[in-house]
Amino acid sequence: MVKKRATDEKKHAGSTAQEVERCHWSSADESCLLNYVTTHKAKGGDGLNFDKTFWTQATIDVVHTTTSGAMKTAEACHQKWARMRATFHVVDCVANFSGISWSSELGANITPESESVWTDLIKVCTY
Repeated sequence: MVKKRATDEKKHAGSTAQEVERCHWSSADESCLLNYVTTHKAKGGDGLNFDKTFWTQATIDVVHTTTSGAMKTAEACHQKWARMRATFHVVDCVANFSGISWSSELGANITPESESVWTDLIKVCTY
């Protein structure tokens, strides 16, 4: 079943609101998008800020891995990249600069014993 969001509804004159299918990002979709960005990163410059034509081209690659949900649009790819990049920055900060352990297998491995350390980190985290 495809999830739908009320904010994605489109209204047509003389008819009731119709729901619009949402994108679903599988691991394969995410990997494809990351591979596209990595392969074409020079187009984004030092800040990896890409223009709309870049994201339009990215949709051509991602369409081949989409198995459910709406087809990916340039805007959907751009928004997904922004969310993935923000998540990466948080994980990178925790893994490399906070002094808190991180592993690919366990992630942050938050336990009841370490919860206070995480509570303190959240208070000063800028992301």
